[in-house]
Amino acid sequence: MTYSNSICKSRHSKYYGELISRLNRPTPENLAAFDLERINIEGGFDWIRDKVDDDDEIASICVNYTGYTVGVLFLRLHSRECFRWLEAGLLATRRLGFRRGEGARLGNLGSVFWSLCEYRKSIEYYERALEISIEIGDRRSEGGDLGNLGNAYARLCEYRKAVEYYEQALAIDRDLKDQKGEAGQLSNLGNVYISLGEYAKAADYCEKALALSTEIGDLQIKSSSLGNLGLVFWNLGDYPKAIDYYERALEITREIKDRNGEANHLGNIGVAHKRLGNYRKAIEYYERALAITREREDRRGEGIWLGSLGIAHKNLGNYQKAIECYEQGLAISKEIGDRDNEGNCLGNMGNVYKILGEKEKAKELLLKAVAILEPIGSSNVKIYRSHLAELEN
Repeated sequence: MTYSNSICKSRHSKYYGELISRLNRPTPENLAAFDLERINIEGGFDWIRDKVDDDDEIASICVNYTGYTVGVLFLRLHSRECFRWLEAGLLATRRLGFRRGEGARLGNLGSVFWSLCEYRKSIEYYERALEISIEIGDRRSEGGDLGNLGNAYARLCEYRKAVEYYEQALAIDRDLKDQKGEAGQLSNLGNVYISLGEYAKAADYCEKALALSTEIGDLQIKSSSLGNLGLVFWNLGDYPKAIDYYERALEITREIKDRNGEANHLGNIGVAHKRLGNYRKAIEYYERALAITREREDRRGEGIWLGSLGIAHKNLGNYQKAIECYEQGLAISKEIGDRDNEGNCLGNMGNVYKILGEKEKAKELLLKAVAILEPIGSSNVKIYRSHLAELEN
C-alpha cells in the first residue's frame, strides 16, 4: 500500500508533535532528546505551521508543538523563531476555542518580546494573558502572568511595581503549593531587591530560592539564584565569593546550554575581576559575553557589556576606546529604552571627558546621566553627582 506525500507528512508531524509535547521541562535529558530529533521536530512543525486554519486535526498537532515544551524551545531556538512557533500556536488555540492554551501562548509571546527588550510590548501580551487566566479561574497561570509582569517592570526599572507583582505571584504559588513557581518568584524578588540596594533582604530571598530549586531539581532557577547571590556579594565588596557563585552558575548554564544565562554569568565574572583590578581579564570575559549577546541578538545584554568594556578600557587608560564602547552602548540602550544603562553610559563617558580635561562636555554628559537615573532610583546618581561637584571646584 502506498500513501500520498501529504499523508506521510501529516503522520510525521503528528508523531513528532506528540514526542515534543512530552519534553515538558528543560532538563538535560529533555534537551538532549530535542537535540537528537531536532531536524525531524522542526520539519514536522514547518509542515503544519501554515495549515493551522485548514482543519482541527492540524490545529491540535500545532498545539502539541507549542505547549508545555516551551521551556525547551526558549533554550534551543532564537527568540524570533520562538515567535514564529508561538504565533502559529496562538492561531491554533483560537481555532479550537482553547482559552487556557490561548492565554499560555499570549504569555509566552510576551516572554519572546521581553527577551527582545521590547518590554512595553511584552506587558501588553502579559496583561492579555492575565485577563484570560482570571476569566477562566486558572490560578496557576495567573501567578505566572503576574510574575512575568514583574519581570517586565523590573527591566523598565520600575522596581517597586515589580515587587508588587512578584509578591502577588508568590502568594498564589504558595497557596497552590507550586514549588517551581515559588522558587522562581523568590529568585525574582531577590534580584529586584539587589536593584533597590536592599542586600540583606535580597540575600534572604536568593538563599530560599537556591534551597528550593535544588530540592526540586530545577537547574535554570538554581543557576539564576546562584548568579543573584554572586551579585549580592559583589555589591557587598566580597568579589572572590561573588566569582565563586558566578562560576557555579556558569557551569549549570553550560550544562543545559542556556546561552543567555552563560553570557550573563561570564559578564558578571568580568565585573568582579574589574573590581579586583584585573582589567585585562575583565575585558576577556566581557568580550566573550558580548559575542554571545550578539549571536543571540540580545540588544540589552549587548549594550550592558559594551558599557562594561568601556569601564575596563578607561581603567587601562585607553580613553578613546572607552568612549567608542560607551557610544555604542548608549545608542543601543536609547534604541531599546534601557534607561538604566543609558544613564550609566552617559555618566561613565562624562567621567572620561573629565579625565581628559574637557570640562564642559563632561558636565553636559553627567547632567544628562543624573536626569535619567535619579527618577528611577539608581544608586549611581551619587557617583555622577560627585564628578559634577569636582568639576565645579
